[in-house]
Amino acid sequence: MTIDRAIERIQFAYPQIYYACHTRHARKKSNPFHLSTRDSEILVHLDTAVPTSLSSLARHMDLSSSTLAEAVSKLADHGYLTKTPGAGRDRRQIGIVL
Repeated sequence: MTIDRAIERIQFAYPQIYYACHTRHARKKSNPFHLSTRDSEILVHLDTAVPTSLSSLARHMDLSSSTLAEAVSKLADHGYLTKTPGAGRDRRQIGIVL
Protein backbone atom coordinates (compact mmCIF):
# COMPACT_ATOMS: atom_id res chain seq x y z
CA MET A 1 0.00 0.00 0.00
CA THR A 2 1.32 3.41 -0.93
CA ILE A 3 1.34 6.34 1.46
CA ASP A 4 -1.20 8.16 -0.74
CA ARG A 5 -3.57 5.19 -0.57
CA ALA A 6 -3.15 4.97 3.23
CA ILE A 7 -3.94 8.68 3.60
CA GLU A 8 -6.99 8.29 1.35
CA ARG A 9 -8.29 5.41 3.50
CA ILE A 10 -7.84 7.42 6.69
CA GLN A 11 -9.61 10.44 5.18
CA PHE A 12 -12.47 8.18 4.12
CA ALA A 13 -12.84 6.46 7.51
CA TYR A 14 -12.36 9.47 9.80
CA PRO A 15 -15.81 11.08 9.30
CA GLN A 16 -17.52 7.74 9.91
CA ILE A 17 -15.60 7.17 13.14
CA TYR A 18 -16.03 10.78 14.28
CA TYR A 19 -19.80 10.84 13.80
CA ALA A 20 -20.18 7.43 15.42
CA CYS A 21 -18.42 8.74 18.54
CA HIS A 22 -19.76 12.32 18.61
CA THR A 23 -23.45 12.01 17.85
CA ARG A 24 -24.48 14.97 20.01
CA HIS A 25 -22.28 17.30 17.93
CA ALA A 26 -24.21 16.58 14.73
CA ARG A 27 -25.03 19.58 12.57
CA LYS A 28 -28.48 20.07 11.11
CA LYS A 29 -27.36 22.05 8.05
CA SER A 30 -24.22 21.93 5.97
CA ASN A 31 -22.18 24.92 4.89
CA PRO A 32 -18.92 25.21 2.91
CA PHE A 33 -16.90 24.48 6.07
CA HIS A 34 -18.98 21.91 8.01
CA LEU A 35 -21.21 18.99 7.04
CA SER A 36 -24.46 17.76 8.51
CA THR A 37 -24.73 14.11 9.48
CA ARG A 38 -26.99 13.27 6.54
CA ASP A 39 -24.74 15.06 4.04
CA SER A 40 -21.64 13.28 5.35
CA GLU A 41 -23.49 9.96 4.97
CA ILE A 42 -24.26 10.86 1.35
CA LEU A 43 -20.61 11.63 0.62
CA VAL A 44 -19.46 8.34 2.15
CA HIS A 45 -21.38 6.49 -0.57
CA LEU A 46 -19.70 8.32 -3.47
CA ASP A 47 -16.59 7.52 -5.46
CA THR A 48 -14.04 9.90 -6.95
CA ALA A 49 -14.09 8.25 -10.39
CA VAL A 50 -17.23 6.13 -10.89
CA PRO A 51 -20.47 8.16 -10.95
CA THR A 52 -23.35 7.02 -8.75
CA SER A 53 -26.86 7.62 -10.04
CA LEU A 54 -29.16 9.76 -7.95
CA SER A 55 -31.99 7.22 -8.10
CA SER A 56 -29.85 4.26 -7.00
CA LEU A 57 -28.36 6.26 -4.12
CA ALA A 58 -31.84 7.40 -3.03
CA ARG A 59 -33.05 3.78 -2.96
CA HIS A 60 -29.94 2.64 -1.09
CA MET A 61 -30.24 5.36 1.55
CA ASP A 62 -34.03 5.04 1.78
CA LEU A 63 -34.57 8.70 0.88
CA SER A 64 -36.97 10.19 -1.61
CA SER A 65 -35.38 11.28 -4.88
CA SER A 66 -36.46 14.88 -4.31
CA THR A 67 -34.89 14.98 -0.83
CA LEU A 68 -31.63 13.57 -2.15
CA ALA A 69 -31.67 15.86 -5.21
CA GLU A 70 -31.97 18.92 -2.95
CA ALA A 71 -29.11 17.72 -0.71
CA VAL A 72 -26.93 16.91 -3.74
CA SER A 73 -27.53 20.38 -5.22
CA LYS A 74 -26.47 22.04 -1.97
CA LEU A 75 -23.39 19.83 -1.68
CA ALA A 76 -22.48 20.66 -5.29
CA ASP A 77 -22.89 24.38 -4.55
CA HIS A 78 -20.54 23.98 -1.57
CA GLY A 79 -18.00 22.17 -3.77
CA TYR A 80 -18.17 18.75 -2.08
CA LEU A 81 -19.32 16.83 -5.18
CA THR A 82 -19.87 17.17 -8.90
CA LYS A 83 -22.87 16.23 -11.03
CA THR A 84 -22.07 14.50 -14.31
CA PRO A 85 -24.38 14.18 -17.33
CA GLY A 86 -26.19 10.89 -17.77
CA ALA A 87 -24.79 8.18 -19.97
CA GLY A 88 -26.66 6.81 -22.95
CA ARG A 89 -29.87 8.27 -24.29
CA ASP A 90 -31.50 9.45 -21.07
CA ARG A 91 -29.98 12.84 -20.29
CA ARG A 92 -32.30 13.27 -17.30
CA GLN A 93 -30.17 10.80 -15.36
CA ILE A 94 -27.23 12.38 -13.60
CA GLY A 95 -24.21 10.80 -11.99
CA ILE A 96 -22.60 12.07 -8.80
CA VAL A 97 -18.86 11.95 -8.01
CA LEU A 98 -16.74 13.38 -5.22
